[in-house]
Amino acid sequence: MANALLIWDNNKNYTEKLSADLGISYTDDVVFSISEFEKNKYLETKDCIVVLLETNIEGEPRTNFKGIEIIKTLRKDKRYKGLIVAYSTYPESHFRNRKDAKILFTAGTRLRQFAKRGIDADEIEELLSEGLKKVPKLSEDLLDDLHYNIFDARGIIHELLHRLKNTVNNVYKEKTIVKIIESVNHKFEDYKKQLLREIDPQKISNFNKHFASLVSETKADIEQHWKDKEDKTIFKYSNAGNQVSKFSNQIADLAPKSNDDAENKQEEKVNWEVLFFDDTEGIRKIVYDYFKAMNVVCHLAATEEEVYKKLKENAPRISLFISDIRLEEENGNWFDRQGYDVIEQVSRKNDYPLVYSVLTSKKGTINKMVQQKRKYEILWFTKDDVISSSNSFNIFFDTIKKYADDNFSSNNVFQPDASAWLSGTEYKYRYPLKTYYRHHKQTTNSEFIIIENAINKKVVAFIESIIPQYRNSIGKDTFIQNWRCLLSENVIDEYELKKFRENKLLGRRLILALAVFYELPSLKIFEIMTGEKDNDKKGGTKTLFGQMAISQKLMPLKEQIKSYSIGDKLPILKEEYDFLKEEFIDEELSSIEDLGKDHTHLKAIVNDIKAVFEKKNLLIPPTLMRVKYILENEKMPKPERLNRMLSEIVLLDKTNNIINEINVKSPFKQIENTNLVNLFLRHQFVSF
Repeated sequence: MANALLIWDNNKNYTEKLSADLGISYTDDVVFSISEFEKNKYLETKDCIVVLLETNIEGEPRTNFKGIEIIKTLRKDKRYKGLIVAYSTYPESHFRNRKDAKILFTAGTRLRQFAKRGIDADEIEELLSEGLKKVPKLSEDLLDDLHYNIFDARGIIHELLHRLKNTVNNVYKEKTIVKIIESVNHKFEDYKKQLLREIDPQKISNFNKHFASLVSETKADIEQHWKDKEDKTIFKYSNAGNQVSKFSNQIADLAPKSNDDAENKQEEKVNWEVLFFDDTEGIRKIVYDYFKAMNVVCHLAATEEEVYKKLKENAPRISLFISDIRLEEENGNWFDRQGYDVIEQVSRKNDYPLVYSVLTSKKGTINKMVQQKRKYEILWFTKDDVISSSNSFNIFFDTIKKYADDNFSSNNVFQPDASAWLSGTEYKYRYPLKTYYRHHKQTTNSEFIIIENAINKKVVAFIESIIPQYRNSIGKDTFIQNWRCLLSENVIDEYELKKFRENKLLGRRLILALAVFYELPSLKIFEIMTGEKDNDKKGGTKTLFGQMAISQKLMPLKEQIKSYSIGDKLPILKEEYDFLKEEFIDEELSSIEDLGKDHTHLKAIVNDIKAVFEKKNLLIPPTLMRVKYILENEKMPKPERLNRMLSEIVLLDKTNNIINEINVKSPFKQIENTNLVNLFLRHQFVSF
């Protein structure tokens, strides 16, 4: 069977037989307790998880349906993206009206009845095959949607009100106003019962008041539409959406406070600060109070001059700049400079990257060309949508918080010491490092991500290309660039920015990767990157590292990254930290013990594959050598690395017939069916 996890019960004799029928490893791929489930490191690697809903793995009565709780945890807390097949001895109809069983009827979940004859393994294979075609992996957006509509009380209330709106609009089948009102009363009563299940018990009286007003106003509106309609035979009501919207936020605010509510995160430490620019005192006060409730320092500016003054005084703590876009005098005349002009000036003059957010007065009042002409990303919001209620502001806050958090880290926690960059008598660089970096980062979000990924790919390609020569002739095959090029123009234009990205950012990342991955001294890194030998008289290494604004003392960096916690300073950029940790450090944090004896077998397989390439006088895939290096140094290769290696081999095999000559039958048979190696085995090698 494909890669799966079985969550069944404590009847171990039956579970052992069941796992054998399904073709999964017993006990590696079976969970017998909640603690095992919580500690399982490989959930995200599974294509499918099979769950018995009435499992008794905690010794609880089966009718508690512990399996439903497990599925909730998988989707909500673990954010598991794969297919879930839920089995029960009860039919589907048994769960339809249970509040906690909504998760069983969402995307990526298949509910099946467990008959006395047991489970047909072929049926699950078919389900899995069908499921992977329809839902290869649930997206992050879909998981967020599930979280909001299944687990969040406010989300559930909004969804119920949305359905109520559609239900009330569907009254055209009735022929008289008496029948219509009677039908509407039934619909409202039905939804009232459902809504009450989500309302805070302490706020039921408020709910009854709001809901009574909604019912009364909607029925009056229907009666008025009936009177205004000349041809009663084709009467159709379509205004329920407007009626429900009047009370939607008030009713949603009556939900119990959730641990996930932004309001409950007020005590959460927020380091970044915000600058809000608006020409209306009342609006400034509202936004200030909302941010204060979120435990965020909000600086206010009423004029353009105040914007620059506040930024100068509080940078780089200010990570977010919010501006009104339409600025008018008290008599209604437009100012000569508007919000977008101020943002443009700030983006040019401020030393640090900022997150820009814009509040428009009304929907549709800002020309699309104004929005699209910005070369950097701006988050656009309608003012009424942001400040109409605390709930609206919470949604806005959740949107901008991630941007502001990341930006604060980039500007404060992750900033290299730029003293070397500007040291010496010769003015080699027109601007400090942070200014070049701001121009790099403050581009459109999609372009920034593309450029960052391209830099990282070049570094990985470089690292992997020197692995076959490592220990023998390291540096033999290198791409040597003018890493020591200067950036001395008066303006940071596209040409200067291109040099900064392709020489400085790429060079910095190469130095860091060589130091972290190989633990090479700075002299050796200089030799690899330049093709030159250095000595004390030349001072080439010191010059190179200085012009990269990077320290030669890199040996402690790996340990600093491993133990990094918020609040510590690291002499690198945030993107460099993310790249190094993802590409190199995470493997060091994994325990080779998780592979057990398979570590030895996997090394044998990799060596056998390498021998075939050497025998055929073929270029050895760099990724293969990377995996070999990782295994030899007793690190655990990431599944993505194995997949990349195997895809290279499978691609080459079409013309070179490699796989049939690999003498790996014995090692593969010896491999125990661990979660990690399953990923390896799922490729064409399974034919062995």
